[in-house]
Amino acid sequence: MAKVTYNTLIKDVRNRLDNVVFSKWKDTSYVRPYTKPSNPNSPEQLKIRNAFSRLVKNWKEADGLLLKSWNNYAKGLNMTGYNAFIGANAKLQKNGEPIELFKPIGEPGLASFNAAKGNNAGEIKCLIQSPNGANGKHLTIFTQKSITGIASGPIARHDMGVINGHEYLLPGLETGTIYFIYAVITNNNYSDASKISESTGTISEAA
Repeated sequence: MAKVTYNTLIKDVRNRLDNVVFSKWKDTSYVRPYTKPSNPNSPEQLKIRNAFSRLVKNWKEADGLLLKSWNNYAKGLNMTGYNAFIGANAKLQKNGEPIELFKPIGEPGLASFNAAKGNNAGEIKCLIQSPNGANGKHLTIFTQKSITGIASGPIARHDMGVINGHEYLLPGLETGTIYFIYAVITNNNYSDASKISESTGTISEAA
């Protein structure tokens, strides 16, 4: 892909022209040859597009701290937080693995994080190992349903309060449903936090 500089008569060109594709990103114009997809509706292509569309929806529904963590990470990388989020997670999403939900801003992540069925219907039990210096820090857990092995639907937030121990219960989930589960540490209640750790993710079924 080559960069393009236009003269004073031609200010901008976008999209396809014969066998050439023109595009623009961050005030820089590019040109590349057009290549027709061999099978744009293959099962693999459909999985890729489905994963991409779900990540885009997650981004659009995200709150300020999630967006802030990725925008902060993208500084100096010549990309936006949105592009960083999609690029880091497209393959994980397609393969049905936990994604990187947050990038860190000033807080260390959990030393370990696991989840299993709870003892009561609709419950998941989370086990954490907090890092050194976690006194007074807050734990927040996020859940998202797994539909046919892929994360789907809105991401729900569960505020667990100040870290106090290793076991935390998530009640009120759908019995027998598999969830993607993510945990982060913050320096305050999530809604008032300015610092956050990277997310740690796992998968578990609700009892």
